[in-house]
Amino acid sequence: MQPISRPRSHALRCNLLALPVALATLAAGTAHAGPTWDVDYNDDAKATPATAQAITLTGPVLNIAGNLTGVGFDGEPDFVDMYLVDIRTPTLLRLSTAGGDLGGDASFDTQLFLFRRVGNADAPRALGLLANDNAAAGLVGSWLGNSANDGSGFSLVTPGFYYIAIAGLGVSAVGESGESIFTGLSTPGAIVFGGEKELADWAGQGATGSYSIRVEAVSGVPAPGAIALLGALLAAPVRTGRSRRA
Repeated sequence: MQPISRPRSHALRCNLLALPVALATLAAGTAHAGPTWDVDYNDDAKATPATAQAITLTGPVLNIAGNLTGVGFDGEPDFVDMYLVDIRTPTLLRLSTAGGDLGGDASFDTQLFLFRRVGNADAPRALGLLANDNAAAGLVGSWLGNSANDGSGFSLVTPGFYYIAIAGLGVSAVGESGESIFTGLSTPGAIVFGGEKELADWAGQGATGSYSIRVEAVSGVPAPGAIALLGALLAAPVRTGRSRRA
């Protein structure tokens, strides 16, 4: 389904209040697809920070729907879908493909990943924060809150721009030296902290199929034209956002 253009929301007008009128006019063309973002079905979401699909809904997003085909529409591998989003209230963050009360669903064994967006519009980068394979024993769906439960003490506390990624079992996020960013995902229920290691690539070919990620505390970002003019705004805060338990 193609996004349709609607007037920007009051919240977006407030965000752009201090910007030039020309920029506010550009942002008025922000794309919409309703509270469910399903653009991946027609325009494949890619797997790198530079090619991730920006969700340009105005206001909160309830679901992110798509399909991993193994081979994308353009003949390229399609084992990972990555989305750029705005997380405004990190303490309320919830992502799920686990079904039931947690929400979301998928036709394959999923993994969910969260990365912090850093850099600028010309050279975006992704730092590994949280990942989960199975939400609980006996489930192949995934679930993420705002905190790791691997003993690292990490909790997401800083609002800003982040990447949500989904992949099937068999795919790993790797760093510059080829090391796995998230270790310990095989333990059911484990939400693993990635140590803010930079994503260099994805390794392996995983399970594929359709998915619907139920999301909470997630909103869209400015439309692509506005992103080009808002490079400074898109850069993530320099704070790490860690919260250590006593």
